[in-house]
Amino acid sequence: MKQLLEFLPLVLFFGAYQMDGEIVTVGSWSHTFDGIFSATAVLMVSSIIVWLLALGLSRQNDRRLMWMTIAVVVFGAATLILRDQRFIQWKPTVFNWVLAAVFLGSQFVGERNLLERLLGGQLSLTRRVWTQLNTLWIGNFTLVGALNLFVAYQYEEAFWVSYKLYSSIGFTVVLMLLTLLIVAPHLKEHEIAEILLAARISALIWLLFGVNLIDLPAAHAQDTQYISDMMLVPVRSGAGSEFRIVNRGLPSGIELLVYGQSDDGEWTEVETRGGTRGWIPTQYLQKEPPAGLLINDMRLELEQVRGERDRAVSQLNQSSSKVDEADKTIVSLTTQLESTEAELTEVKRLSAAALDLDLMNQQLVAQLESERSDGDLLRLENVRLRERIANNQIMDGALAVLLGVILAVVAPRLWPKKKRQDGWS
Repeated sequence: MKQLLEFLPLVLFFGAYQMDGEIVTVGSWSHTFDGIFSATAVLMVSSIIVWLLALGLSRQNDRRLMWMTIAVVVFGAATLILRDQRFIQWKPTVFNWVLAAVFLGSQFVGERNLLERLLGGQLSLTRRVWTQLNTLWIGNFTLVGALNLFVAYQYEEAFWVSYKLYSSIGFTVVLMLLTLLIVAPHLKEHEIAEILLAARISALIWLLFGVNLIDLPAAHAQDTQYISDMMLVPVRSGAGSEFRIVNRGLPSGIELLVYGQSDDGEWTEVETRGGTRGWIPTQYLQKEPPAGLLINDMRLELEQVRGERDRAVSQLNQSSSKVDEADKTIVSLTTQLESTEAELTEVKRLSAAALDLDLMNQQLVAQLESERSDGDLLRLENVRLRERIANNQIMDGALAVLLGVILAVVAPRLWPKKKRQDGWS
């Protein structure tokens, strides 16, 4: 069970790579599988999950699995960041060669080699047998690492992915059988029977597992499918069909950054948004997005519009129970509005009358002020007339007195005097 769990990331890595160019859409989110890079991301995440599951199930930290997970994360991160698949291709080689070096060093450090320290509690073997087993495992790790590099550099990327999965199963089974052949002569009969039973079960499990993986493509090909208008264009490392394929195929409609063309104009150097750079035939490039991509965009917009329509219909259904109350409210508000309009009309009428009265008041005030000004002028004129009359009266009195004085003085002189007659004369 534990070994099957450890191989789960490889299976997912293989499956993600086989989906190269496929578009997965979840709601408004969509992702296009980008060959080795998408598969590397799946391998990193699944390796971490498997390590945590093994840690939770056994309650013990399997250091080999932990270091393998760390190697996957380190080399996978370098692959994704630098957009270079050689890092993830080197991971099995580096990991196996490091294990080979550790097992080799354990033969010269301490009394027991590493394999004896790991399995010495379950098996009782001589020092010579433990040395043979340790040497076998060193050779296995060295050979696995070397063959990985050979396949990575001599064959296409797709072949290396398949080799990585199936060779892991094959080398595991072969190593288990060779280990059993070395150990069997030194074990008791009941121990041999138990180990043979376990080996048969493990071999049967791995055989069924491998056969099912091999049958996956054939079973998938027998499904009834329809030809789509999507075309996959392979990306090569150079301007020519003889160069190595760095990406099995870019889907129709993918946006590319163009760097230049070959001398004959038949090949164009491009780079994807994911950082994959290489050469593709110029005939597969066009400046306008293909109709299939536009249709997909329109489908997404249509789905969004349908979703908005469904939400609007749902809200309309929920608000239907409030329509009657809204009608009653509208009637009440209409009545209040009519009453308010009547009051407003009366207020306007009164306001117009008030404005007329105010205008008349202003006119009367102005007229009153004018009359007051005229009255003040008349009073001033009356005062002046009175003063003039008083002055005239004074003058007239003075003239009368003067005239009387003149008459009193002058008149006797004007009249002759009569002789006084008295009795003496």
